[in-house]
Amino acid sequence: MIGLDPGEVFGLAVLADWKVTETLNCFNPNEVLNVIRNLIRNVNVERTAVTIKVGNGVPTHKDLLENLDHELPQQVILEVVGEAGTNRPFVAHRRGLRDIASAIRIAGRIGHVYLRGRMNEEDRQDSSFEETAYFTP
Repeated sequence: MIGLDPGEVFGLAVLADWKVTETLNCFNPNEVLNVIRNLIRNVNVERTAVTIKVGNGVPTHKDLLENLDHELPQQVILEVVGEAGTNRPFVAHRRGLRDIASAIRIAGRIGHVYLRGRMNEEDRQDSSFEETAYFTP
């Protein structure tokens, strides 16, 4: 599972069995895409579930979802996740660490599955998001 906190700096967190295995910051959508491609390159997506959860706190999350949809295998599940409460004050007040902490919280939440493939804007709006629960690692 990969959690993404989009924004000026993209926080990215990889979780396996609810344990954080990797974290990093990316500085543009192309870097995010390249990192994710490299992360899942050796994963057999036919047998292993890969879910990418994208926070909806900034309008650009829609562009990011469209890019991920277009560039990643169809077996990868994309979810839109509410960001409310993910950007809690961080003791060190370091922006990069806050983005990563938010990405971890986003990965732990249940979102709304983003419908993959070509569809019209109305269908995308229907799949946009409704938060149902969250998990705090």
